[in-house]
Amino acid sequence: MNNATRCSILDLSAKDAEAFLLKDTSYCNFNLPEYIVFGEVLSGVDQLLSRKKLSVHWELDPKECSGVNHIIYSNKDGRYAWRPFQLIHPALYVSLVNEITSTVTTQVK
Repeated sequence: MNNATRCSILDLSAKDAEAFLLKDTSYCNFNLPEYIVFGEVLSGVDQLLSRKKLSVHWELDPKECSGVNHIIYSNKDGRYAWRPFQLIHPALYVSLVNEITSTVTTQVK
């Protein structure tokens, strides 16, 4: 992709920014087996939340939830340099995307 086709997420409308952030490639940008696809999960969580606060569906405050993210260890040369990658819980991610894009909409008005 050349720079002429790139744009900042800040230049997108709230709807376009939400669509971009809810793509599975935006959620997870490191290599996983091709059969692991997060698009349906993100779409399902987005439909479930339907732009409501996460607290409507989740009794605990996300700040008090530890261990809900998934850690994947990876290395690039097959040796001893293991690096942890952390996948944010899909519900927390979608809630964050909703919050970011609703704030953008509010500021634009």
